Amino acid sequence: MRVFSQFSLRAAQALVLLLPALTLAGPVSSQTPDETVQVIAQQQNMISQTYKLERLGEEAMYRETLALLAAYGGWTTTTPPKEENLHLLEAADQSEKQDLVYAKKAVQQNRSVSEDELKRFLDIHANVETLLAAAIDVYDLLKNGKLDEANALYRDKSTPLIRAINADAYTLISSLQKKIDKAALHARLAK
Repeated sequence: MRVFSQFSLRAAQALVLLLPALTLAGPVSSQTPDETVQVIAQQQNMISQTYKLERLGEEAMYRETLALLAAYGGWTTTTPPKEENLHLLEAADQSEKQDLVYAKKAVQQNRSVSEDELKRFLDIHANVETLLAAAIDVYDLLKNGKLDEANALYRDKSTPLIRAINADAYTLISSLQKKIDKAALHARLAK
């Protein structure tokens, strides 16, 4: 009998924790299941675009790091040998810029994005653009043999930018995933 009472106590505690979450989730009951699925898909698309921006920033940092290490160490990763910093320039070429434009356009056309989420995404987008511009500046400094200045630019500009990109992307993706979870819960409860 005691096991049952402990079970009942735990079930009651779980309900006490779950009920406020259900009331805070907002009214989705006016949405049809198809509309709820569409909102979830739009949120997932925004998550994908945010991951794309984060990946572009990480790739630029990786290429900056390789270019700096190669410049200091005098080595290359390509056969036939090619200056490593040319790979850095390739990281900020047209395809990455096209990815940036596409990601921004896709999110701006998303109807389920709040102003706060759009602002955070655009901040991430601007930081990635700035990071790619810094990568080109590092390339130019390495090309001109200014290793210490390139290293300082990497340390003082690129590193804080990628940290901001990663932190903002994590925050945005987490909030979007919570919204998806709430919408899915409401869809299940509406059945």
